[in-house]
Amino acid sequence: MEGAHVVKEVNLIDFSDNEERLQESNSSQILPASSKSKKRIQNDPKKNLLIKVDIDEIIVNTKENEEYPFKCGALALLVKYQRSEISLCLFGFKDELVIPFNQLKGIKMGKSKVLEISVPHGFRREYHIHSDGFPYKKNPRVTSSDPTQGIFTNAIGFKLRPKDWEHENKIALVEAGLNSLCFTNFGRENKLLISKLLFDEDELPKITLAEGEIGFMCIFRGTKLPLSFPYDGTFSEFLDVIREKFDYFPEWVQYLDPTFDDRITVVDDQDWILAKSVNYRMKRPKDTFIKIYLS
Repeated sequence: MEGAHVVKEVNLIDFSDNEERLQESNSSQILPASSKSKKRIQNDPKKNLLIKVDIDEIIVNTKENEEYPFKCGALALLVKYQRSEISLCLFGFKDELVIPFNQLKGIKMGKSKVLEISVPHGFRREYHIHSDGFPYKKNPRVTSSDPTQGIFTNAIGFKLRPKDWEHENKIALVEAGLNSLCFTNFGRENKLLISKLLFDEDELPKITLAEGEIGFMCIFRGTKLPLSFPYDGTFSEFLDVIREKFDYFPEWVQYLDPTFDDRITVVDDQDWILAKSVNYRMKRPKDTFIKIYLS
């Protein structure tokens, strides 16, 4: 078309070292343990092609353990499920830092809705310069030049503080979706969640189980919470309790089966019966907590 400006697609710029690229190659070959793990309680997050979270401040963590607060113009996080990438929109949406899913080492929602993202040093990325605002309709100019004058170049992580109007459930949805698509589906460890789960269970609050109740240790959002639940309760009733008590809407529910030393996905009441019978099958005391992973 006359006068049209054509921008050729370019490959993502690889700033990582050989070791990081080798880890990425190996992780891409890992498949889920069973086809059952592909089932979800709620809709596939890929159906939500894009989620935008307005950000008040970005704190950049560097390899030297320094933090740089970044707050310049309108900021946002874009999660592009169909393209398997996230991006940070900067300077009133004029600049965009694009990061592929497979470059993420960890993702979790912390206190005050802060979303933490971990990446390897020298992570693979693109910088886009836009001539229009969001939602972007024109092709961007792609460059390797850091628009933050080097602040992002040495980054190993980001803490994103959302605007006050962004609801906590929206941030939790982003965390759950990225955790599934970037880690659970490929057998990769979410480094940020794993590090938060390594603490002494003796520090947990104690609960007393009544007759006919079963104890679960619910593990989600980097914490562990004990829960008493009727042994004859259904899977649907369990989800209702989780939503009511913890204000959490899990997409995945898995239990730890010591028989196989593996997590088994629960999708229906038949799976739920097996989850509740772990103590009986393992000949453990009835008041032993059964580990339930929510994501």
